[in-house]
Amino acid sequence: MIEVFWTPILYNDIKEHYVSELNYFEPERLSKNIDNKKYFGPFLSQCPSVIDELKNTFVVKSPIKFNATYDNINLKVSSTMSTLSPKFIADYLDEPNPFGVHQVKYPDFLFFCNQDGLTMTQLPAYYHENGYTNNVLGLSGSFDISNWARPVRPAFKFRKKCNTIDVEIGDEMCYYKFNTDEKVKLVRFDGSKLYDPIDNSRSIFMNCVAYKTHSYKEYVPKTLIDCYNSFKRGHYRKRMMKYIDEHRLD
Repeated sequence: MIEVFWTPILYNDIKEHYVSELNYFEPERLSKNIDNKKYFGPFLSQCPSVIDELKNTFVVKSPIKFNATYDNINLKVSSTMSTLSPKFIADYLDEPNPFGVHQVKYPDFLFFCNQDGLTMTQLPAYYHENGYTNNVLGLSGSFDISNWARPVRPAFKFRKKCNTIDVEIGDEMCYYKFNTDEKVKLVRFDGSKLYDPIDNSRSIFMNCVAYKTHSYKEYVPKTLIDCYNSFKRGHYRKRMMKYIDEHRLD
């Protein structure tokens, strides 16, 4: 069994409509989230390829309710929720852009593993239908969570003829799949000290995010191999595991 450590990432630099850690849902194993026999039928639900796919795939749910319509031509945004301030709407989602590609700010998680070479893939929530999944196409990507520490959030592109994001509390927004044949056990830790809006110089994950920004060629981000090698040179896995061991919640 492989232990994967996780924590919600919380930002306290936005005071208005601050999203509490108490709003967050724990990532839920997909095999526990859906009724396999009802969804796939009695035969397909016993297929080893289906079972293996569900085993280490986890569902991430929205901690808040959110609605906004994006005019990507005139670069305007509106919402049916009068309780949401323009400041929070802008903070929750990227500004309108002509390509319709966005990344939400909540939910935001960090996953880490001490076993070398474990990759995690963010996937669209393709087994779920809700106001979010019906309007967007979730984006996918993978990286090695034993050699890189960065927050992950749902990202999407609007479906054709759709420009509204409509999310209810508890809506399934994306999946995180851990690419291993071994069973994964999620272990929560307290990540409240990982992010400091005043001084990020000692923040492991903020240094990882900032590292990809500055490169030899402008607008060309560093490769993942560059990131992994720099992570190793900086002994960041050791630093990360020291923090996790001191803040485990199991």
